[in-house]
Amino acid sequence: MRLPGRARARARGDEPRRRGAHAPAIAAHALHVDGREVSVECTPSTSLLTVLRDHMGDTRVKASCGSGECGTCTVLVGDVPVLACVTFVGFVEAPVRTAAGLADETRALRAAMADHGAFQCGFCTPG
Repeated sequence: MRLPGRARARARGDEPRRRGAHAPAIAAHALHVDGREVSVECTPSTSLLTVLRDHMGDTRVKASCGSGECGTCTVLVGDVPVLACVTFVGFVEAPVRTAAGLADETRALRAAMADHGAFQCGFCTPG
C-alpha cells in the first residue's frame, strides 16, 4: 500500500513544506527617486512600479499592461530606461528618475512638440 504524500514525507523523516515558508521577507529598501531619498518596506520582488505608485503615492508614473509590453511605465534607473512594471525593486541600485523628475530638462522638447501640434498621450509614446 502506498502512503499519501504527506505521510510518505513524514515516514522518510522529511519536514512537510508549509505554506509561506519560502516567501521573501519584507525589508526596507532605500531608493533615490527624483532627487530625494526614500525608504520603503516591501519584498525584493515587488515591482518598481508598485513601489512608486502604491508605496510612494506617485501616480504620475503610469500603469497599463503590467507585463512590459507597452512602455507606459518607463523610468530611468541610472541612465538606463527600464520598464518599472517588470523591474524588481530589489535590483534597483542607481537613482530613479521619472518623467516628472525630467520636467526641467525636457522643457524645450515639450514646447517644440506643442508648437508643432505633436501629441503624447503616454501610451504609445511614453515618457
